[in-house]
Amino acid sequence: MKRWIILVTVLVAATAGALPEQNLVPNGNFSDKTESLKSWRYTYPHLQQQYGKNQEYVKVTNYNGRRCAEFAVPLKQGNVGGAYLETAFIKCEPGATYKAEVECCPKDTTMIIFIEAWVPLPEEIVMKPSLHVWPAEDGRPRLMLCGRKQAPRSTVNTWTTIRDTYTVPKTVTLALKETPPAYISVKAYVYVPNVHGKPISNAYVTNFRLTKVK
Repeated sequence: MKRWIILVTVLVAATAGALPEQNLVPNGNFSDKTESLKSWRYTYPHLQQQYGKNQEYVKVTNYNGRRCAEFAVPLKQGNVGGAYLETAFIKCEPGATYKAEVECCPKDTTMIIFIEAWVPLPEEIVMKPSLHVWPAEDGRPRLMLCGRKQAPRSTVNTWTTIRDTYTVPKTVTLALKETPPAYISVKAYVYVPNVHGKPISNAYVTNFRLTKVK
């Protein structure tokens, strides 16, 4: 009887070890049936001058057999500021290491993947909303970018997977206090390096994965 118990325990442990790492990105492949861009950040009402139309450049489609987000960026915007698509803010463990994986096809653009850490920003610190300061919303406080890893950029005209790891800082200094980061996110940024490019430049991205590795 004990032998069977030991055998079952070993099998359960082996099965658990074989399970894939949990993907922390909600709706990472845009498959939500009620709202394909649910949980994604792609509107910037606090940045009207430069990115007020960003939502017009992003939509979900199918491209080369993949459910994906498509960037369709006008040349002027592609030259000046580009366009963004960002995952939800994901609660993280300070000091932990995370691995990001993203499938992308830049087509007529250059694409850069960023892994970013965010820290709650106390109200006594006065900073205007920007790409580095996200307004309070959905019961979450204001957040400030406090760490970033830029993955290798991609310019190839075919699907490829970008991978990189990032270790979240244990603390950052805010108002003379050591404060731990609270969130992590993954960002896809596209821009058009050629000022004489096409009127509309396209890029495709899908299958965002973020896993804690240590």
